[in-house]
Amino acid sequence: MLIRIAGHYPMNPKHIDKLICIKGLPEEWIFKDSVYGGKELVKPWIPDIDENIPKEIRHLCDPVEITIYTAPINSERKPVIDKRTILGIKFEYGTNPGQELWDKIERYLDRMTPRDQKVPVPVLVAPDHKSSFSPHISMKNPRGALELFPAEIPVVDLRKEEPKPVEIEDPKPIVSRPVIEQVKVVPDKVFLCSGCNKEFKNDLGLEIHNRRMHKGKKVLAEV
Repeated sequence: MLIRIAGHYPMNPKHIDKLICIKGLPEEWIFKDSVYGGKELVKPWIPDIDENIPKEIRHLCDPVEITIYTAPINSERKPVIDKRTILGIKFEYGTNPGQELWDKIERYLDRMTPRDQKVPVPVLVAPDHKSSFSPHISMKNPRGALELFPAEIPVVDLRKEEPKPVEIEDPKPIVSRPVIEQVKVVPDKVFLCSGCNKEFKNDLGLEIHNRRMHKGKKVLAEV
């Protein structure tokens, strides 16, 4: 939201209006629900005049529709309820509510700004009351006198970034490999030694074994 601080005198002896763009201030500090529908500005905020906002800086604005209540002139007339889209807001710094509001905003900026960053300050809308729109900032020189320098309107974004969704890759399908069972091949017939139960693949091996070891007979066993 583009904010104009009217008559902001610190570092500004001529009380020239100042501008700053702050996004993310608590909404209840600026708006309230209207009994007539929509939302109203909370005091001391008032709508800024569109003509006061040059086209070259309107990209800093967040247009918003508000409800404006105008009290009737007398009891015989009805109040005027109007809906209006505004580009910016302002307040009078020279009033107690205005100073209290800006003090609260400055404390909020100081708390929300990282320690390694300088807290942004508003800039003058022009170097003096006669010049056309030309943002400047006042700074003290080594002798302590104020000097004006051209400046950009500071933009402060206090909105928290929403975490980006984490892309989860589709899990690769698990391919199950068939379990190959090891089958022990057993011959249909084996030849056993009757003396020591030793196995032989053929009767010749058993016969040679019996001659050498047992001189017995061969035994045929089926499995």
